[in-house]
Amino acid sequence: MILKNGMNNKTKKIIFGFIVLFTFMVISASVAADGSAKFGATLINTDSTTIKTSVDQIWELETIEVSLEVDYLYKEQDNIVKMNKFNTVNKINIDLTEKYYGFSVLSYDTDKLRLSGDRIVGGAGFGWRIFRNDKWRISNESSIAYLTTDEVSEAIYRNSLWVAYKLSDNLSITNKILTETGTSDYLRNETAITYDLTELITVGFSNTYTEDPIDNNVLSVTIGVKW
Repeated sequence: MILKNGMNNKTKKIIFGFIVLFTFMVISASVAADGSAKFGATLINTDSTTIKTSVDQIWELETIEVSLEVDYLYKEQDNIVKMNKFNTVNKINIDLTEKYYGFSVLSYDTDKLRLSGDRIVGGAGFGWRIFRNDKWRISNESSIAYLTTDEVSEAIYRNSLWVAYKLSDNLSITNKILTETGTSDYLRNETAITYDLTELITVGFSNTYTEDPIDNNVLSVTIGVKW
């Protein structure tokens, strides 16, 4: 009976991931924007489950860029939930020069296992396009923001470093690391290897590591679409 209930729970999580992915694909298809969506799931026998759903969307104007990121992570092992997180980040970039830009950011992060409750962060800062060529894209963003949880409401310092390398026309690797420094530090590092099967379909590996404050690591095989 325990095994059966575990399977039902995992099935619900997989269905939820597909619903999130499909919803954002429909929304994105109705607007003039570039984006991508990925869904990853790893099932080992019936005792271990890893699920990841992510959507990235960008709207570009002449000097303004609006981006939306949505992620859902779920990990279960031996019928014990190790991670159940939903995170969304909305950002507006305004070009100042070719290399520098100002930005505002608003994020919402919920974790079913976190005692401090949901994290809401709003802030503003500056970004630097450190290096760009046909192979490399490196950017860094720093900002002062305000964090609200069930336990604290305080100003924090945020820093985000993004590195992308194109190994070939169809194969690329990216790494995004975000740190937030305050009463309770937060770290999120996401590494992805992506192979373009076609102009629209991708496959790859994704690994997400968080300290919030408990360490969690999720590795999944992904399949995605681009538009």
